[in-house]
Order: sequence, then structure tokens, then C-alpha cells
Amino acid sequence: MEILMKIAKFVDEGGAVEYMILGLLGLGLSIMLERIWFFFIKCRINSKKLLADTTALIRKDKIADARKLCNQTGTPLGLILEAGIWKYEQAATAEEIKDALEEVSLREVPRLQKRTHYLGLLANLCTLVGLLGTIFGLQEAFAALEAADPSQKSKLLARGITLALNATALGLIAAMICMASFTWLGSKSNQLLEQIDETVLRLVNFMNAQRKTSPKAPPGAAPAGPAATGHAG
Repeated sequence: MEILMKIAKFVDEGGAVEYMILGLLGLGLSIMLERIWFFFIKCRINSKKLLADTTALIRKDKIADARKLCNQTGTPLGLILEAGIWKYEQAATAEEIKDALEEVSLREVPRLQKRTHYLGLLANLCTLVGLLGTIFGLQEAFAALEAADPSQKSKLLARGITLALNATALGLIAAMICMASFTWLGSKSNQLLEQIDETVLRLVNFMNAQRKTSPKAPPGAAPAGPAATGHAG
């Protein structure tokens, strides 16, 4: 309880500028929590197991079941794989499979990068608003030295300095939280993109091998390359 009282006093002494910084920090935290939920809960999936289960079903000629398995995950990876398997089931050409994978990738990959870049912007805004509060505090301190009653000068000077230092400190703290979240979540996003590239490539290579031995495969229809998610290689 004492800590909360100190925090409330710290913010109150900083004036309106600190409430602006707290608002920016709150927005950053909401983005961070939403991205954590998306990355670590919504997109939580064992890609190696999904690929193994999918290829096992395709080997057994249960392609519809393989599509259903991928689609049920609801993840970008699963939906991209489902698009490629659907085209494979339709005996599409390599180019048609590639186009289908690219089309779904253009829709699903941005979901991994959504809103994360705003954390970098918020980090910069927190720093700048903190510096703005520093200027306001110094202006108040100088005004006290110039025009205030001698008996009130020390009090007003202390208030101006407190405003300046508190705004700077809170702005830097908020900026560090936003910047650390931006770096961490950006790294997780890249990790998931690499996972998608690797898994899609392995699936396409598997379908390539299957088509070479499948009597249903049309002449010249074997896939020749990985899905173009824009991140492979």
C-alpha cells in the first residue's frame, strides 16, 4: 500500500505530462498483451508434429483429413499448408500450387507483424513527451526565480525541478518497456516466419516426391520449389 501511495504521489507531482506518458504506456501494454496472446497462445503449435501428421495422412491418401487437420489449427502456418494441400488434392500444376500458397501467405503473414511496429513509435513518443515535461518543469522553476514572492521561491523552484525530473524519469521508463517489448515481440514474429518457411518448404518437397510415385499425378505437375512466403532463404 505504501508503494502505491508513493507511485500516486510521483505521478501527481509530475502533472498532466505524466498522465500523457501513462496513457501512452497503457496503449503499449495493451498491444504487448494482445501480441503475447497471439504469438504464445493462438499460434502455439508444434510445427514438426503437424508436418509429420499431415504427411502421414497424405501417404495414406487421406488428403481431406490432412486438410482438415491443418485448417483446425487456425494458425497462419496451418492455413497456408491447407491451401497447398487443397491444390495438391485437385492435381494442380506446380505453378498453381505456388500461386495458392502465395495468395494465402499474403493474407496470413501480416497477422504475425500486425501492430508490433507501433511499440517502437510509442517508445519514441514516451521519450519526447518526457522531454516536453522537463521543459515545462524548467520553465516553471525559472518563472519562480524571476517573479515569485521570496518566501515562495524555494517551494516553487522545488516543484518545477520535481516536475522536470519526474517527467524525464517516467518517460524513459515507459520508453524502455515499449522498446524492450518491440524487440522481443519482433524477434518472436521472425521466429514464426522462419518456422513457416521451413515447414512449407518441407511439405512441398514431400508433395514433389509423392507426385513422382503417384499414378494420379498429371504429367509435369510436380512442384518444383517452396512456397513463396517472402521470407525463405
